[in-house]
Amino acid sequence: IGSGIGMFSCLLALNGYPAVAIEHNVPRHEAARAIWKALGGKVDLGKSSCQMILGRFPVAVSGIDTARAIAIVTNLVSTQSPIQLKGILAGLRRYQYVLIDLQRFCIMRGTGKAQAELLDELRALDFEPLSSPTGVECAFVLLRNRSIVETRPRSALWSRLASSYQGGRSSPSGRKGLPRKH
Repeated sequence: IGSGIGMFSCLLALNGYPAVAIEHNVPRHEAARAIWKALGGKVDLGKSSCQMILGRFPVAVSGIDTARAIAIVTNLVSTQSPIQLKGILAGLRRYQYVLIDLQRFCIMRGTGKAQAELLDELRALDFEPLSSPTGVECAFVLLRNRSIVETRPRSALWSRLASSYQGGRSSPSGRKGLPRKH
């Protein structure tokens, strides 16, 4: 969500995970499409392994079944009206898992207090944290949507994320939560 030039989505697809990249900015979306065309053409993954969608979340994915997907929100900082923010939060409720940077969600949240307030808001929407927020430069947390009943086996990606960080166990770097971005 807010995929920019799509590098993360391309990396997921190149590693065998189907990805949908949503970007509302036309130049960034076109750059993402060009990058995927160049990368995806070098390996036989099929067109559906990485979809680049031009539009705003959640409207852009309203026709896609997201109940078994993970929403990844790493740097969604832009001006949002209260109605747009409600729409984004409602859109996230369609996902079983959400990986989010609490520090960079709609506005910059540079303090632990501001990040905790967002986390409380997400908890009120029935999201359960499966990890503790990470480091100083980012505050990633993996959330499970308790309102979506799991009826099918989980995908390999979220199974690994959920089991690796369930209960805030240490990351490979020895810190609690998800590994830091490099």
